[in-house]
Amino acid sequence: MPMQFDLQDIVSSTVLCWLATTDINGQPNVSPKEVFHLVDANTLLIADIASPNSVRNIAENRKVSVSLLDIFRQRGVKLTGVAKYKLCNEETILESEKVLLEKAGDFPVKGIITVEIVSTSSLVAPSYWIKPQESVEEKVALAMKRYGVQPAEDVSSKN
Repeated sequence: MPMQFDLQDIVSSTVLCWLATTDINGQPNVSPKEVFHLVDANTLLIADIASPNSVRNIAENRKVSVSLLDIFRQRGVKLTGVAKYKLCNEETILESEKVLLEKAGDFPVKGIITVEIVSTSSLVAPSYWIKPQESVEEKVALAMKRYGVQPAEDVSSKN
C-alpha cells in the first residue's frame, strides 16, 4: 500500500538529505547534505559546501538518488534523478538558487547541484504497517522518547 506524501512538507521537515552517487566504475558514495531547496516538484537544489566526491561522481555519472526523511514522523521520500553541477558565481546565479546561499549562512557555497527529479517514492518506517492504529502524533512522541529529545520550548509565548 503506497503512502501518499506532500513533497514540500517532507522537504521542509527534513534536517539532512542524503545524496547517493556512483563513479564511472559503479562505486557508490552516500553523503549528508544540510543545505538544500525544493524549487518545484521537478527540481531539487543542493549546495556544494564540502562535496568533492559527489561532485566528481556527478561529472562521471549524472544518475543520483536523494533520500529525505523526517526522523520523528518516520516517513519521507526517495527521489531519483539526473544531476548537474555548476560553480557558484555571483553573475550567473539564478533567483531560485539564492535561497541556498541564504540557508548556508556563513558556510561558503562552492557550487550548486541541481537534481532533475525523474521519480519519487515514499519511505516509511515498518511501524506504519505493524502498528497502523498509531497516530502520527504517537509515532512522533515515541521517536522523541527513543532518541532522548524534547520538543523545543516556544519562546515566542514567553514574550
